[in-house]
Amino acid sequence: MSEAAVGGWQRTGRILRMALFPGLLAGGLLPDLLGDALPADGTAILTPLSLPFLASFVVQLACIGVIVAFVQEVRPGGGDADSASDGAPGLAAVGPILRQALATVRDNRVVALLMATTAAAGLAVSALETFWQPRFDTLLSAGGGEAPTSVFGLLMAGAFALGVVGNLASIPISRALGRRYGLVAAIAHLAGGLAIVTLATRSGVPAAIAAFWAAYLFNALSSSPIGTVLNAEVPSAQRSSTLSVVSLAG
Repeated sequence: MSEAAVGGWQRTGRILRMALFPGLLAGGLLPDLLGDALPADGTAILTPLSLPFLASFVVQLACIGVIVAFVQEVRPGGGDADSASDGAPGLAAVGPILRQALATVRDNRVVALLMATTAAAGLAVSALETFWQPRFDTLLSAGGGEAPTSVFGLLMAGAFALGVVGNLASIPISRALGRRYGLVAAIAHLAGGLAIVTLATRSGVPAAIAAFWAAYLFNALSSSPIGTVLNAEVPSAQRSSTLSVVSLAG
């Protein structure tokens, strides 16, 4: 398998996690830094916890403006935005594309296993992202008082910073294991699952933080090897639609 394919998946994951890091820090710090003059009882329109949402809205508007101004799509073969594969226009192409992607999943055992793995990982990540804040709120408030939002921002930012580390580590680890990308992903998923179980069962704050961060590290470690295997198993013509079907499983 080419290093270019592996590197492409690694760079994509790294850029996404690096972008999340400052956003998470800012989202956690805004209520603590600027929210003192705002009502905190939840009855007002603008409260300390609404500041990150307002800031996110402004950033999203700026992002749309940048996309409109600077991104130009050039389709291979001179096609336009209303055309799709096999000459079918617009929504008429969705059915054939979806059937083709499902057939790829059905006929390829490796892709089917990746789809099942993605579904299981989706369940684990959903549980983690649903319950980590109540869990840490309980742990951090055990001595009385309420944890500031900046602590939660730092926890989440640290998780994605370690996600960058896990993503970077995926290639040297894969090389050390003879480019057995499926094995690397399996080990990473197992370690990530153990980290989630540890988070659920530990009452000490340092151990819980370590387990929380480890879960994100190993999740990121698995993503590039899984993407590389999927890239190798699916022909380029069906790759984007198959990726969508596998993502739907998650």
